[in-house]
Amino acid sequence: MNLVRHFFKTKILFGTLHEPALGAYHSALVELDYILWQRPEPVLIHEQIANPIFHKAYFRKAHCLLELGKGAEALQELNMYRSLVNGKVDDEEPHLREKIKSSISKSTSSEESNMRPFLYSAHVFGREVPVMLTCKAPQELFAVACSPEAATSFLKSLVKKHGEFVMNSNTDGWKCWKCRKPAVSLTHNPSMYLHPSSGMGDSTIIDFVLPVCETRGPCDMEARRQVQKSFVGDHF
Repeated sequence: MNLVRHFFKTKILFGTLHEPALGAYHSALVELDYILWQRPEPVLIHEQIANPIFHKAYFRKAHCLLELGKGAEALQELNMYRSLVNGKVDDEEPHLREKIKSSISKSTSSEESNMRPFLYSAHVFGREVPVMLTCKAPQELFAVACSPEAATSFLKSLVKKHGEFVMNSNTDGWKCWKCRKPAVSLTHNPSMYLHPSSGMGDSTIIDFVLPVCETRGPCDMEARRQVQKSFVGDHF
């Protein structure tokens, strides 16, 4: 099936129904992704600029992603469309852009209303006073039995978001917990205590942090083994 045939298949999926079902948008995305990414050979940017099929493919992909509730991704595709046409956009582009921005704004407001505060307490080896930050987590993580997958995913994002701040909180630099060489990274071991039944009082995530001289090196591996013996938590 050649490029033009794929493109007109998306036109049928996308344009012949008055109110396309979600399945039609998913199907159109498959065809659009083939045009943009899954062809046997990569398409250079100057070729995409010269060929209007690619312009329309990005535009339609933005529309599909918006209808599927993926506003941030839709905006990326629409920005790509705008760059390819050098600002000479279709008459419908400003309206679609406003709809996407509105969708992103509503999604952000909805997510924010579903968040609750907690205390993130990072206890770094060699430092008496923990690094403490007030953060927010989704409401469902405060349940007695929240999803382990959701909890692990959130802890990973928490460490990724605040790990650099913890690393830079010691202006003199950290020393490896084992060999005392200058540390180059931190091994995080967060545990979640958000529900009142945890006995921690305030909702808290406690992170036992070990500075290490080499990521995945001997000291790091020993740190993970020692923490695993002493605490129940995730290790990042």
